[in-house]
Amino acid sequence: MLAWKLGPALACGNMIVLKLAEQTSLSTLYCAALIKEFGDKLECGSERFDNKDYFIKATIFSDVKDDMQITREEIFGPVMSVLKYASYEEVIKRANDTTFGLGAGVITRDIRCGLTLAHQIRPGSVWINTYKAICNQALFGGFKQSGQERELGRYDLEAYYQVKTIVVKLV
Repeated sequence: MLAWKLGPALACGNMIVLKLAEQTSLSTLYCAALIKEFGDKLECGSERFDNKDYFIKATIFSDVKDDMQITREEIFGPVMSVLKYASYEEVIKRANDTTFGLGAGVITRDIRCGLTLAHQIRPGSVWINTYKAICNQALFGGFKQSGQERELGRYDLEAYYQVKTIVVKLV
């Protein structure tokens, strides 16, 4: 991961997009303090990328519990929480037991299993063996408190349509 190119979101070719700490709804720096308070494990990150800026490094937390604030908040930053599970059914239940539903990533060797899971969980987008691969032709948006509207794709353009009905009686 450290060999990946880091940089601002609008720069071309970046593998990890940096996010201003002040732009995150629940700052990664705050999450690190929260995790340490609960005794869970901070694997890497949570510090500023460069002492001169407000960018934060990609952050991974392990041994995170379902009832912790970090799993109940929608964090718009480079943060990953690793949660253990015992069964496929438990994954579905836990993934759907949230007030948010913007996106989900599934890493699997079994694509059929990944596709089945994608149909059973409730985010607006599901990426299988990739993450945040977004193109202008595919719609993007969330479920639940992550929003009901869609961006990109045909549905986004429909907001600009002005529909008119014309009825003609043919004699």
